[in-house]
Amino acid sequence: MIQPASSHFLDEFSQRKNQVILKGSLGALEILSDAGVTMCYGSDLLAGFRIMQNGEFPIRAQVLSAGEVLKSATVNAAKYIGMEGKLGCVKTVSIADLLVLNANPLDCHLGSHS
Repeated sequence: MIQPASSHFLDEFSQRKNQVILKGSLGALEILSDAGVTMCYGSDLLAGFRIMQNGEFPIRAQVLSAGEVLKSATVNAAKYIGMEGKLGCVKTVSIADLLVLNANPLDCHLGSHS
């Protein structure tokens, strides 16, 4: 909701509040990462906003490495819900949607932390 395209949905107070929440959330992610906590990706964006869910990845990449961000949405999440070896991986018995990229996402520098 801090993106210019969404800013008209919130009044000035709420926009400032979102900035404070974003800063605090990034700080929390950094603390958790430094402490070695296993994190999973999730979102509460629904309906017309669900298209913005992928926007969370570059936000998290401001304080997490690309590998940490990727693992949070794949391997870690699969393990958390008891689907390790079936989701979040690519192998014969897994349930997978594949995304083919021109570059290694672990080499991308989406944020300031690599």
